[in-house]
Amino acid sequence: MQVKIETAIGFFMILAVAVFLFISFRIGIWRLDTVKYARYITYFSDVSGLNEKSDVVIAGVKAGWVDSLSLVNRNRQVRVDIMIDRSSVIYANGYALIRQNGLLGSKYVEIVPGDPSYPLLPAGSTLMQPNRPTVAIDELLVTFKEIADNVNKISASIKN
Repeated sequence: MQVKIETAIGFFMILAVAVFLFISFRIGIWRLDTVKYARYITYFSDVSGLNEKSDVVIAGVKAGWVDSLSLVNRNRQVRVDIMIDRSSVIYANGYALIRQNGLLGSKYVEIVPGDPSYPLLPAGSTLMQPNRPTVAIDELLVTFKEIADNVNKISASIKN
């Protein structure tokens, strides 16, 4: 039995669309399972390098994603809406940090769940601010360059 070329192309197109939809759902472009996740809010002064759909991690395990980023307080802060798996436990003193995978890796949000002696944080709540602000790699590189320049000046003056 011989298959017509139009039929073969039709089967190929259906297969291509199915693969496209599978990959789209797999990488999170579209989500059907949002019922399994709870929304939390946190604020940062700088989110450079963080994007929507970035990972949210608790204790090194992916627990959700960044849902949206928006400027608030007259563009002085960034509101970050995150979706976290409902099975994850976050306490009232839990907070979020922005981390980076290595020196050149992507940025993600790390959740520190807090102390179990505090009450549970309900969905839709705002996470506390961390005790100390996070340090960006860019800031470290600028500081390192300033230190290197100072060391060069001192070594030049000793040489003279």
